[in-house]
Amino acid sequence: MTYRAELSPEVIRQLAGIPEQARFALAETLSVIVADPHDPTTSEPTPDPRIRQAVFGGVGLVEYLIWDELLVVVAVDLVWGG
Repeated sequence: MTYRAELSPEVIRQLAGIPEQARFALAETLSVIVADPHDPTTSEPTPDPRIRQAVFGGVGLVEYLIWDELLVVVAVDLVWGG
């Protein structure tokens, strides 16, 4: 089952400060994540078992919350090094 991706208000604010290319890279990464947000080949665990992180655009990192019961992933934080 495919999950739905959502962006937290914090991520929406963070997106204003990164280049358009990085926003597209984030969208591409989220499109992979929604297929299987727990996939260890596309993301890494964090200390919180409901939150994982994935690299996007080669120099960005997105942390996302997984709501399995709702089939939703919510991007909760971005780090952009570009």
